[in-house]
Order: sequence, then C-alpha cells, then structure tokens
Amino acid sequence: MSLSDPRRKKSGESRRARKPDRRSPETEEEKSVQVVPVESEEEEGSEEQGKEEAPDTDTEREGLEKRLQQEENKRKELEDRLLSLKAEFDNYRKRQARDFRRLCSEGKKQIIAELLGVLDNADRAQRLRDDGHDPQEILAGTFQTFSQLRDTLHREGLEKIKVGESDRFDPNIHEAMVAEDVEGVEHDVVLEVLQDGYMLEQELLRPTRVKVGRAVHDDQSGEREEDSEEEAEE
Repeated sequence: MSLSDPRRKKSGESRRARKPDRRSPETEEEKSVQVVPVESEEEEGSEEQGKEEAPDTDTEREGLEKRLQQEENKRKELEDRLLSLKAEFDNYRKRQARDFRRLCSEGKKQIIAELLGVLDNADRAQRLRDDGHDPQEILAGTFQTFSQLRDTLHREGLEKIKVGESDRFDPNIHEAMVAEDVEGVEHDVVLEVLQDGYMLEQELLRPTRVKVGRAVHDDQSGEREEDSEEEAEE
C-alpha cells in the first residue's frame, strides 16, 4: 500500500477523529459529580442504638443520684444518733460520779456517827480527870472506850494481822524495820512486833512492822568469821 493510498489516509483521519471520543461529556459530568458516602445499615443501627441508650443513661444517673441522697440521709441519721449517744453517755458518767461521791459521803457519815460515841467517852474521861476523880476509874473507862473503838472498826471490816514470835517472815504482810542474824533457823523469822498491821476487807491496809531474825547458814558464818579475823588483824 503506498503512502498516497486513500484508504490509509482515511484510516489516519479516523484515528485522529476517535481520540476526542475518549473524553466524552459523560466522563466530564462524572468528574463534576461529588461522591456522596452511603451510610451502611450498621452505622444507621449504631446511631439508632445510641439514641435508644441515651434515656437509659439518664435513668441510671437519676438512680445513682437517688441512691446517693439516701446514703447521705443515712449518714446524717447515724451522725445524729452518735451525738445523742455521746450526750447520754456524758450524762450517765456525770450521774455515776455524783452517785459515787454521794455513797462515799454517806459512808463517811456512817463511820463518823459510830465514832462519835468513842469521842464522847474520851471527852467524859477528860472531864473526870479535870474534876479530880479517881485515876483508876478513869483508866477503866478509857479501856472501855478502847474496846468500843475496836468493835466499831471491826464492824467496818478491819482485821488485825495476827503475828507471833518465831513466825516465818512474809514480805507480803510484814515490813522489816530491824534485822539481825540468828543461828539455828532455816528461814527468816519474826523476832518482835514493832507495830501491828491491819487488813480491811481482805486487803492489806497496813503491813506489820517487825524485827527480823535472818537465818545464818554454815558458808555465811564461815565468811563472817574470816571477815572478823581480817578486821582483827588490821
């Protein structure tokens, strides 16, 4: 086929004429059209679900606020109750203190009333002495007053601690005032009572003051003899 062939020329013209067809008006319109995203069914469902959950959230908030108010009311009620109990306890403590002081005062009055008879007898003995009565009569009355005092204290629960000579020394009820070594005893003993002790309702009121004899063992006696010999040599 030669270059001047009319078919070739025609085909070339047809190719050039087809090129503008590639950009058709429809393509330009498609480009100018904006793409609108299409919401899926899941997104629509989620929005609807969110709209449905909103009332539930409000209801839950109201329930929490209501519960919080209830707890606050309970706290105030417990606080008021605590203050009331505290006031009642303070009143009870004060009432107990008043009752204790009253009982102590009543006890003192009772003891003093019983001791007034002893005081009256002592005053009577003093007047008899001033009037020049027989001293033997005054002494006999004094002994009777002494017995009256002892009986009064005994009724109140006072007991004398009984301690005899050669009794074993007991530090729980005895108080050693003087001590000396004594041979022939196995333990410390009471040699002499210097002052009587007393118990008040099974409790120690005052220990018995005594003179104690300390037990001397053979080894201790040997040491004391050596010490005395050394002192004599010096």
